[in-house]
Amino acid sequence: MEIPQNNNNAPNTKAQQEDEISNPLENFNLGLFLYVLNKSVVWIIVITLISIVLAWLYVRYSPNVYQSSATVLFMTQKKESQILGVDKIAQEQDQGEINREIKLIQSKLMVERVYKKLPLRVAYFKEGKTKIVSSDLYLSSPFRVEEVPGFTRIENQPIYVTIINQKSFSISYNHGSGNFEKIYNFGDLVVTPLFRAYIKKNVRRFSSDNINSNYYFKFMDKDYVIQDIMSKTKVNALDPKTKSVTIVYSDKNPEKTQNITEELANEFIAYDVEKKRESFSNILKFITEQIDTFSQGFGQFEDSISYLRAVNGYTDNDIKTKMSQDNDKLDDQVKIMESDLVMLHAFRAFIAHNKNHDNIPLVRFKSENLNFDDAIKELNDLQDERNTELLDVTSNHPKIKLWDQKIEERQSELLHSVDNIISLTSDELRKVNSEFAAITARLFKMPQIESDFNRLDKIRESKEKFFLSLIDQKSNYLIANAGVVSDYIILSHANLPNTPISPQVTVIRLVGLLVGLLIGLIIVIIRYLLHKTIISIQEISFKSKGPILGIIPSYNEVLERSQIVVTKDPKSTISEAYRSLRSNLQFIDNTPGPKVISTTSTIPGEGKTFTALNIAAILGMLDKKVIIIDCDMRKPRLNKIFEADNSKGVSTILSNQSRVEDCIHSTNIVNIDFIPSGPVPPNPSELILLPRMKELIDELKLKYDFVIVDTPPIGLVTDALEILRMSDFPIYILRAAFSNRSFILNINKLIDDNKISRLSCVLNDFGRGASSYGYYYGYGSGYGYGYGYGYGYGYGYGYGSSHGYGYYGDDEKNRKRLPFLKRIFSKK
Repeated sequence: MEIPQNNNNAPNTKAQQEDEISNPLENFNLGLFLYVLNKSVVWIIVITLISIVLAWLYVRYSPNVYQSSATVLFMTQKKESQILGVDKIAQEQDQGEINREIKLIQSKLMVERVYKKLPLRVAYFKEGKTKIVSSDLYLSSPFRVEEVPGFTRIENQPIYVTIINQKSFSISYNHGSGNFEKIYNFGDLVVTPLFRAYIKKNVRRFSSDNINSNYYFKFMDKDYVIQDIMSKTKVNALDPKTKSVTIVYSDKNPEKTQNITEELANEFIAYDVEKKRESFSNILKFITEQIDTFSQGFGQFEDSISYLRAVNGYTDNDIKTKMSQDNDKLDDQVKIMESDLVMLHAFRAFIAHNKNHDNIPLVRFKSENLNFDDAIKELNDLQDERNTELLDVTSNHPKIKLWDQKIEERQSELLHSVDNIISLTSDELRKVNSEFAAITARLFKMPQIESDFNRLDKIRESKEKFFLSLIDQKSNYLIANAGVVSDYIILSHANLPNTPISPQVTVIRLVGLLVGLLIGLIIVIIRYLLHKTIISIQEISFKSKGPILGIIPSYNEVLERSQIVVTKDPKSTISEAYRSLRSNLQFIDNTPGPKVISTTSTIPGEGKTFTALNIAAILGMLDKKVIIIDCDMRKPRLNKIFEADNSKGVSTILSNQSRVEDCIHSTNIVNIDFIPSGPVPPNPSELILLPRMKELIDELKLKYDFVIVDTPPIGLVTDALEILRMSDFPIYILRAAFSNRSFILNINKLIDDNKISRLSCVLNDFGRGASSYGYYYGYGSGYGYGYGYGYGYGYGYGYGSSHGYGYYGDDEKNRKRLPFLKRIFSKK
């Protein structure tokens, strides 16, 4: 046989020991966790039920939210404008850029257009029976309100309507100016201090559910409604490759949700068409102005020719023109350049006076080398970007100022370029006219009148061609304007949602269940972490430097005070435990002669007196003479246990007031005597330190085989220290599920600092509370004491589990007095 030794891995330093003991996650104890879980089952169930009820209430009183969506697709089909060759004018700056469209749909500009199309000024609601939740009626209200503009001074506040019967209703509201309530007939003008309106029936006949139900309506502020719609609208790029977007809108009324979603898609397409037609309108306006200006001058020119013909009597147009064939080419050039100059001047005037940032049309000149398409496109792009920014900011915003500066710079560059072209064209025209004049001078050899009229006819013909070309361009743009369609189509229209997206009943109920279980688990974990008491043998074996002398199981009866129990049932498990402890004492010292056994603990209630009494009784069964000395002079116990006189005892012996033999009391247990502590002295520590204490023990060793000293708790006073040094078997008592883990440090301190090398420990009351779980889950099985009889087989019989707290009844009483919340997180 050999004594169980302490773990070699026990921490050496105090810091290491404290760290090991304070670490709640070290060697996770499944048994303790199951014990705490078992004690917390009721709280877990209660909290889970509360969480489920809260989830049910949330689902019950949360308004349903519906969602509708529509998909808009960019189309690249051939349109009339492309057939007529004017497609570039109606083209956006970047067909592949979809972010602009997303921003436009979500903008205040677009939502304001929707607000104007839908009946959103007045919102109708029906109040629930609990008055917690209200239903948004939208178009399904049994009555409708027709506001009289200019009188409304109450917005976003409920105005209650109670339908009294088929003809009349009452209206009421609360406002800062006071309360208002009055009865009206349907169709009459409702005049109140804050608004005027007609309230009319929206159904032919009210149902029984409509009568006396709680309805109310609100005059909604425009900006509030717009901001609300913007906050509930989401526009996502469905597929950038196909340039499609999805408009998603959520609201409490399914029909309202569908209408707003559909109207957003429609207004986006209508806006796209309007912007394209605006470009055509600007071009048509420019061409019309040119036609009006030119036609007036051309008419005057023709009238002048007719007048000259009539005056000169020259009506023969069949004049030889062979001599002019050489200068036909020059003549054509003059016409082209004159036409281009007219267009250039008109084009420059349009650019210079374009203050509204309208799109500049692409102008086609007769000269092939005249082309401003790139510059016009760049300027149009800048103006489009500026107009896009205006959707979100005002014209005074710094961003708009920056865009205006860029536009002015590009416009100035374009004007400068046009001026250069006009100058060059004018110079070239003068050169061609000079050359043309030189060649034409030879024609004056012909009759002067014929030559003059030929020249006038050519000028008229040139002007006529130019005029007809303007008419032709105007016709083309009129046709293109009539055939303008949007680049976008509604691929899928907004659906009428039947199932709400929120609240998600199944998910919320599941979350309620999981939250309840999670909170319960957190309580279990908190209680587990707060559990600081010793519940397993391994905790002592791993952290203590002293050997484990034995394990005392929990007694199955509640005792008012410490008693001798091994004699009541010698074959009981607790009696076997004390026999094992008695056997293990031989491993410490088996030399012949009387022995001194001392018991101590950290605090009262750990069972040092109980252990001392039963060790004495189990030794007495071997026919050994045993005497127990009560050295706890501050709190005497033995005199109460054996119901003896305490007027004489250890205190009177040490103070030389009594003789030893006068203080020895016999008991009803064979071979066991005891000495009570005596009257409580003012200086118990000093008495124990007197040489008389050692003399007392030496004197008793002459008469008894074992002297057992019950000392005060060493964690409170140091009285026991000297007695432990004098003992052959100093025993430190720890109580399962009662002693704090930090108490193990006292054992190491006594061994290291006070050099009590023979100090061993006993785990008392094992199997009570959490220690019973700790035993079953890996902390008791297989642990033997070296003599072929291990306690791994049976210290889980439920000692203390059904009888509360064994022989320590005070703890149960104290626990019942704990505050409610403290009991929830209690470690026991």
